Amino acid sequence: MITAESAKGPQGQWLLGNNLQFWRDPLGFLESCARQFGDVVPIHLGTGTFYLVSDPADIELAFTNSKRFVKSALLRGPLMRRISGNGIFVSEGAFWTRQRRLMQPAFHRDEIVSYANIMVAATTAMSDGWSNGMTIDIHQEMMRLTLAIVCKALFNTDIGDSRCAEVGAAMEILTSQFAASANLLRNIAGLFLPIGHRSFEAAARRLDAVVDALIEEHGSSSQEARNLLSTLMNARDEEGHSMTNRQIRDEVITLLLAGHETTALRSHGLACSLPSTKK
Repeated sequence: MITAESAKGPQGQWLLGNNLQFWRDPLGFLESCARQFGDVVPIHLGTGTFYLVSDPADIELAFTNSKRFVKSALLRGPLMRRISGNGIFVSEGAFWTRQRRLMQPAFHRDEIVSYANIMVAATTAMSDGWSNGMTIDIHQEMMRLTLAIVCKALFNTDIGDSRCAEVGAAMEILTSQFAASANLLRNIAGLFLPIGHRSFEAAARRLDAVVDALIEEHGSSSQEARNLLSTLMNARDEEGHSMTNRQIRDEVITLLLAGHETTALRSHGLACSLPSTKK
């Protein structure tokens, strides 16, 4: 059981809290916090306190008990709302529960196996393009790889499709708002100020147009397609109701965000040289 009241965490700096420690080495800082302080660790970032939760039972409780655990104001701010609307990443309460149940079939074991096959095929295709001794930008390669995987899984579309490339370009602009430490204060300010970045809004509209067109095409197609978008469109709740096109759009973009940018960002700023086998 989570006991936040008695949890102890790293000492921070006046006003800054743990911001500098976190942004210098996010993964290393979180790992050290878990090792030193245990399963529940309070971390002070910005003006708020966040909790690092490591115990699987506590994580399951936080994800499944929507009455006791609600999304933060930062997560529900206008920037994230503009991108993912009322998708499962930001929705709450009974609506979140309904969406979770509707989306569950897309993550059954057989479906996961099919996604794994897509991942293996895309990774193999990427690595086949590498040669001994060449220097590669890991971040760019991971961006291409995750985009190829998410486009194939969501839309059954190859990365060569111009619309898939357009999705990737738009997603990179949108999620850059959350990618670097320099954007932390901007995100906090976004809770109170209207979105004024023209590039952000232009990218959001471009992404909306592409996803809306794909949803319309799937809805008018007589062929039975096996992909995440089709699964969402065919999902029905206990009363036989389906998602609206707007909600499908929100969930699709949420999955794009989770499957593409957040995965690729783990490799941000990395480059490496492949070993040469030449003597």
